[in-house]
Amino acid sequence: MLCALSGVEPKEPVVSRFGHIFEKTLIEKQLSQDPTCPITKEPLSPEELIPLKVNKAVQPRPAGGASIPGLLQLLQNEWDAGILENFALKKQLDSVRQELAHALYQHDAACRVIARLIKERDEARQALADLQLNQPRGGSNQMEIEQGFTTELKAQLAQLSQQLSDARPNRQTGGVSLEALSGFKEKASYSVHSSSQPGVLSVDVHPQLSYLTVSGGADHSAVVFDSQKKQKLATLTGHSQPVDHVKFHPTGSVILTGSRDKTVRVWTARDESHFENSGRLTAHSAAISSVNVHPLHDYLISTSMDRSWSFYNIHTDTNVVQVTDQAINSAISAGAIHPDCLLLVTGQSSGVINLWDISNQLVALTIKSPHKTQVEALQCSENGYQMVSCDAHEVRLWDLRSSDAPIKSISFDTTVKCLNLTNSGKFLAVGGTKLLATYQAKNLELVSAFPEIADTVTGVCWNHDSELVVSSLDRTLRFYS
Repeated sequence: MLCALSGVEPKEPVVSRFGHIFEKTLIEKQLSQDPTCPITKEPLSPEELIPLKVNKAVQPRPAGGASIPGLLQLLQNEWDAGILENFALKKQLDSVRQELAHALYQHDAACRVIARLIKERDEARQALADLQLNQPRGGSNQMEIEQGFTTELKAQLAQLSQQLSDARPNRQTGGVSLEALSGFKEKASYSVHSSSQPGVLSVDVHPQLSYLTVSGGADHSAVVFDSQKKQKLATLTGHSQPVDHVKFHPTGSVILTGSRDKTVRVWTARDESHFENSGRLTAHSAAISSVNVHPLHDYLISTSMDRSWSFYNIHTDTNVVQVTDQAINSAISAGAIHPDCLLLVTGQSSGVINLWDISNQLVALTIKSPHKTQVEALQCSENGYQMVSCDAHEVRLWDLRSSDAPIKSISFDTTVKCLNLTNSGKFLAVGGTKLLATYQAKNLELVSAFPEIADTVTGVCWNHDSELVVSSLDRTLRFYS
């Protein structure tokens, strides 16, 4: 707007106290609207403008411009000057582009180095935390005292078993009805694990808070999810292999995870969104095949593909005992605790099912009719005498009072991966490759099937409200109600 800004020579030039030259009429019009210098933005009034005296004589036309050939020569010179200036600008632009590309390359390389150093730092911190976690907490004397089943611990087991048996006739057997279960439909699904390593491999629901779930994934982590808020509350990282087994503690804010990295980790909640790794069981030498909280609540039992099971104190971070037996001729692929707390049921990769006396760490019974292939999952009913188990193509119902042969069995053309009984023990959910169905537990009669399942179901779990939570390899959690 002003001549000093536009580069046009002013007819009535004035200079401000800041040393800038303006066209008088233009700067006065500007100051009438905004009493500040348009360049420095400092206060400026028209009285502060000083007129400049300039020679208004017009320079004579050069001799070369007096003829047409001379004018053409002047135009040619200006054209040549413009072309040379344009060439210089393009050359300078190319040089700037090369400098910018080099700077961006250096920036990208620096970011990669920083990312690598951060990863190495985090791995070193985790290694240090694991080293500290593996150190005994109470000294060598405490470790020696807590190794093995003491007389006091056996007495606690016997007393608790009697209490559980006496309370069974009066236990609450409510839950979903047959009519309601036959009308179950998928009400929601959520993607909770990493998309770079897709797959949810296991799931469990909080015993009291039905809206809280924990899932283990192929991304080496476990995720705590709130279905009411529809958001992840916490991600538990520390395993170096996929997490195949997860379990909520019945009473406290504790989560157990078992992984193919041969370890079981104990996670204690510090607040709703932060869990601390408070314990780590490293006694096994092969992948973990099951993790269960013992009814004493202070202990967990883990089974492993190394043909052993461990009885572990959650609070003292102590492996009380690790047990194997000559009768175990193949890897233990599944495990479950009987509701009376004195028996552990394990399934082998050979199809054999064993019942263990936990107090004496002995095989109490071997079921005479083994599965044809590896036992994928098993569970004891809350009624105390029934058990369900499955291999890759068959689900069996057993009566533990007469375990020579299954009461009932059903076969599948597809692959079976998991099963779970309701809290009442009345209904059974079965999942596998493109398979999700529910059955009556007493006779294995089909209640409902869900043919829309397009991927492999890896985990099924009934919550306290008898709603069904399902995990699958497409990295989603599905809720049926």
